[in-house]
Amino acid sequence: MTFDEIVNEVLDRYNLSAASARDRVGRSVNERYKQLCSSMGLQTASRSTTPVTAVTVVGNRNVTFGSSSTKVQKIITVFDATITPAAGVFQERSVDYLRNQSDAGDSSREYAILAMGAWTVTIFLGGIPTTVRTLSADVELNKATLDGDDVPAFAEAYHDILIHYASAVELEKLEKLDAARAKKAESEARASELRMYIAKSAYLDIIAGGRGTARLGQPLIV
Repeated sequence: MTFDEIVNEVLDRYNLSAASARDRVGRSVNERYKQLCSSMGLQTASRSTTPVTAVTVVGNRNVTFGSSSTKVQKIITVFDATITPAAGVFQERSVDYLRNQSDAGDSSREYAILAMGAWTVTIFLGGIPTTVRTLSADVELNKATLDGDDVPAFAEAYHDILIHYASAVELEKLEKLDAARAKKAESEARASELRMYIAKSAYLDIIAGGRGTARLGQPLIV
């Protein structure tokens, strides 16, 4: 299910239609999704299908890729797509290495990762820009916050975890506390099943007290 489908399911169950209700349910879904991602180590980054661009500033070697709407988590490659014929990707170096080199101006084809934020990555160019250029980067985008057609990063059979949690929040708002507690318990139970689903393997046996090839106990998961 997509994010929108999950939100619509909750709205339909409780006959909600206001924009404020949609926003509230969306926040509840993302709250629970972030909890699951952080507790289970789920992959929440994906490679962008189109490069992200950033514009250089004359005299400033720092260039930042990403924004609140395009959440860049990691830079894979940097290149100048305005050059014809294509000249390939820039070489990644360390900041110290570039600081010890002579300033190559706009002719430099090197960069270093300077800073990585919540949804931006800033690079340090090999030369001080003397003109305004548009640089491109292949990146990994942060998908920890769902929106629109985004799909949660776990099996669809368990997407009801998010529905149950958001339903519990709505039931609390309606002061139906017993029903809210039941929905939260259902969300937790399904989350436990998801953890087991992710951890379990048909051929992996984890031995209590086991180390190396020694088998000192009975399998914990079989």
